[in-house]
Amino acid sequence: MENKGRPIAVDLDGTLVKTDTLFELWLRLAKRDASGVFKSAWWLRKGLAYFKGRLVGQAQINVATLPYHLAVLDYLTTQRIAGRKLWLVTASDSRIARQVAEHLQIFEGVMGTEEGVNLSGRNKATALVNKFGLRGFDYIGNSRKDLAVWEKAGTAHAVTNSDRLRRIVAKTTLVGKVWRSKRSALKAMWAAIRPHQWVKNLLLLIPMLADHQLNWIVGVKAGRAFVVFCLIASAIYLINDMLDLEADRRHPTKRYRPLASGELSLWQGTAMVIVLLGTGAIIAAGLDGLFVKMVITYFLLNLIYSLGAKQIVLLDVIILAVLYGLRIMAGGAAANIAVSDWLMALILFLALSGALMKRYVELSRVKELAVKGNLSGRGYARADMALVGQMGIMSGFLAVLVMALYINSTQVARLYRHSEYWWLVALLLLYGVSRGWLNAYRGKIGDDPVMYIIRDPIYYWIIGLTIVLALLAI
Repeated sequence: MENKGRPIAVDLDGTLVKTDTLFELWLRLAKRDASGVFKSAWWLRKGLAYFKGRLVGQAQINVATLPYHLAVLDYLTTQRIAGRKLWLVTASDSRIARQVAEHLQIFEGVMGTEEGVNLSGRNKATALVNKFGLRGFDYIGNSRKDLAVWEKAGTAHAVTNSDRLRRIVAKTTLVGKVWRSKRSALKAMWAAIRPHQWVKNLLLLIPMLADHQLNWIVGVKAGRAFVVFCLIASAIYLINDMLDLEADRRHPTKRYRPLASGELSLWQGTAMVIVLLGTGAIIAAGLDGLFVKMVITYFLLNLIYSLGAKQIVLLDVIILAVLYGLRIMAGGAAANIAVSDWLMALILFLALSGALMKRYVELSRVKELAVKGNLSGRGYARADMALVGQMGIMSGFLAVLVMALYINSTQVARLYRHSEYWWLVALLLLYGVSRGWLNAYRGKIGDDPVMYIIRDPIYYWIIGLTIVLALLAI
């Protein structure tokens, strides 16, 4: 039976917070200084305690934005009001533990990893027994690493979805409360890879359609290229989310993303990145060498964007536009089709307009929330909003101009017998661009213009009519 007088010791990583603070520190170091990755490997050779200490000395995390397990925190707060002493006992560096304790203001004391002693497993159990005696404390943990501690505790509380772990703990001590995740890991994984963003990769099929190469062999190649880009893009989204945790947690909607909210662990995210990249590489290996080079360029450019380029004003949106252009070029390379300059110009201006729309929407939300300073994780200030909107509109209209010039080119006369239908396509493009920006100014677009297009039935009509008109033009 639970003793109301016993102190409660609670673990930090995976228990009080739904993340791994050590991993987050390493990610901060990697983002700030790529050479830190190699330095950290050297630190690890001197032991985990030394490794953790050096990481805390080189990188910082904002404990106020960490994804706390609210149900556990509520329980601890209730128990403290009832008169029980609370201790934060963690394998994380003691400096991180003290920062968390200072932020929450509910703990009587803190135990953490100090120089030379990694406070995990049996080391943690020994420290608690020395402090409170055998069965003289209750303990809240989350993994098999805590089994040695639960064995010595009066009551074992757990944050886990594993019934097997609960049964193992029950063999050695009394099991108290068990907190389970409300969201399944598979649902969190599915949300994290952002499948709705795969629609962007349909651009890989455009070179095949534009060149009228509608045959089985070319279609299979283009389809494989589409799958490769979906896998690589999802891996990149995961990497970006892991590198942008703190900024996402300060964002009104991005804080609900699986990695930022802690619904998906950083270790799960890392495993997914490895699987996605590996599968993408295997599928890409059988395609044209130029396509493989395009995929590598796409991945590296995304990595540059995630590691810091997205914080540089205008360079961020230009890179995003180039990434759309790379999709077109990769689609052509996979199907052995030359991509026209007209098509590249059209896509680049449209993509630039979309990227600027995304920044405009983000800035408008900052203004609505009366947030001071620059856009979190970006280089834009609220004062830039009007100019960003103007540049985005101009880019969209330049795309329409490119199409108008293309209609008058000799290339259209060669490919289409009834090129006059393309003027109607140009009008549809003009309407689509104008509608998007009008709704952006009205605040009707969410954080992601792609999701707005997917959810707006008008754009399905625009796409459908464009296909019909293109067929009539042949």
